[in-house]
Amino acid sequence: MLYRPLFWTAFWFQDWLQASGYRGTKRIVISSASAKTAFCLAYLTRMYADDNGIKGFQVVGLTSSRNLAFTRGLGLYTDVIGYDDFDRASALDFHAHRWIYVDVAGNENLNARIRNRFASSTSLVAWIQLGLTNLSPSAPSAPSTKFSTNTTLEVSPQTSNGIVVEQFFMPEWLAVRRKQLSISEVTDMQAKAWRKLMRDGKGWVRMEKSLGAEEVLRAYCAISRGGLTPQIGMVWSLWEDTALERDTRSKL
Repeated sequence: MLYRPLFWTAFWFQDWLQASGYRGTKRIVISSASAKTAFCLAYLTRMYADDNGIKGFQVVGLTSSRNLAFTRGLGLYTDVIGYDDFDRASALDFHAHRWIYVDVAGNENLNARIRNRFASSTSLVAWIQLGLTNLSPSAPSAPSTKFSTNTTLEVSPQTSNGIVVEQFFMPEWLAVRRKQLSISEVTDMQAKAWRKLMRDGKGWVRMEKSLGAEEVLRAYCAISRGGLTPQIGMVWSLWEDTALERDTRSKL
């Protein structure tokens, strides 16, 4: 319930990067590193490198100061750096190495700083938008027109201060892969990855269930006052009884 749509976005995005040979680099920096899409991508990249005996992959996460401890505690990133510190971080040597930047946050202030770091360097091999975790789609600055026109793989990438910005749209790449692979091959790939996630990801977040209208209201009010934390995965149901406890099998 918590991971399925986010994990598959990360899964097929990693497959897309893998198909391009990771653009000739082994270094990736990901914003909003505490988000499930982001850390699932870090997990899948590390799994791909381990399964294929590839050494030297570096996956660096960028996150807010309040999420540093959680994100580092996942153990999925080579390094995790706070947004306030990445300009000075030795792990992000933008001049000595080639990098892929995966923008999960969609935070323009952060992206402006990253553009400034790469402006005098030729080491950025790809800038890819994968999400908007820090921006409401209805916000005035939301790049809705960019995403609404991204309907084919042939659309020319946007540019940002001379840096090419690409957008990954999972259904497009999945349509390509379904022409390259049989249904059974796609199913087997997904089943293998999902089993590993269910095995390895048990301790990443703590599950909290709220059953019944009163409990859901209390949980909602707590979030409105204190905000969300990545450590907790919440499941809410308006059912007053424990039907969820009796049958936890997923039904699709």
